[in-house]
Amino acid sequence: MIRTVFYALLCSLLLSLPASADNFFTSKNYWNGKTAYDSGDFEKAMRLWKAPAEQGVGEAQGFVGALYHGGLGVEKDYKQAMEWYVKAANKGIAQAQLGIGSMYGDGHGVEKDMVTARMWFAIADHYGNERAQHYIKKADLLLTEEDIRKAGEMARDWIKAHEK
Repeated sequence: MIRTVFYALLCSLLLSLPASADNFFTSKNYWNGKTAYDSGDFEKAMRLWKAPAEQGVGEAQGFVGALYHGGLGVEKDYKQAMEWYVKAANKGIAQAQLGIGSMYGDGHGVEKDMVTARMWFAIADHYGNERAQHYIKKADLLLTEEDIRKAGEMARDWIKAHEK
């Protein structure tokens, strides 16, 4: 189940090509990394995507976070996953925001916290992640109305603080 969710997260990230990422998504690093990923050579994908991630490319940071999250091409490392996801999330990368929510919802590398998970799902929804609503609905089944309200306020506060 977790592996299926992870693959869905990464595939969604691979398919979301925002206009602001044109340079990365037309680069050799992206395409060679995607080819390596698709063929199961996750170590090569990590090598190719980590360089632009370290240079601050948000989309690449999200990919690197997802690879650490799933332990693909590297040892599973939730701390590293969260660090890369946060870098990408702060740049408005909705798939990384969904990844952070998933980590809070599952308690991977952080204390399980469905209010915080729902907050991140709402942020991902705001930034256009098509699957975020599905996760919001699942979280809402586990939360009180007060928790849902609190998560919504937290999401609005985060978005307000990070909008440019």
